[in-house]
Amino acid sequence: MTTISKAGLKRLKDQESKMRSRLSSKLVSFKNDYLGDYSEWNWRKIEDSINEKESLINDPERIRLINEVREEQSRSRWFHKLTVGELEGQVVRLKKNYEVENLKNHEWLNEAMNSYNNKFDNLISKLMSFDFSGSYLEVERISDVGSGLSFLIRNDEKVAHARIIYANGAIKAPHYRFIITQRKN
Repeated sequence: MTTISKAGLKRLKDQESKMRSRLSSKLVSFKNDYLGDYSEWNWRKIEDSINEKESLINDPERIRLINEVREEQSRSRWFHKLTVGELEGQVVRLKKNYEVENLKNHEWLNEAMNSYNNKFDNLISKLMSFDFSGSYLEVERISDVGSGLSFLIRNDEKVAHARIIYANGAIKAPHYRFIITQRKN
């Protein structure tokens, strides 16, 4: 087991702090895009639910078909029949809740921020495991195309290539992954 002196520990903390600072500044626009996309996705889920129920209200034939399917799938004699009145009540509740959800927006942002911070901490830990040492540290963005972002982290002795794979779709909440590899210098 190797022991690290206080001076060595301070150098490691300084190096980590420097790396954290340099990478943070390069990822500001990505972080803002991710947080905005995450919030928009949550709002879209609520709006889609309202629109779906409103379209059902205006389509009694679809309600009839849904009830037939529910009755067929029900193994017991009892099943809940969908009615226009019930759908109208659900839409009223959803619209009222839409205003309340405004308050929850900060919860969504906190959730997204915690996810971002955890993944960023993992990125820093992985890069620190590559043992970047010395006072010189450069972070260079090499591409920012579509759903990906790529950058190089280097010092006099080592180079690491970090990539972000980002997915933002209609079905699943926005998410991403950092992929980090060490290159031979």
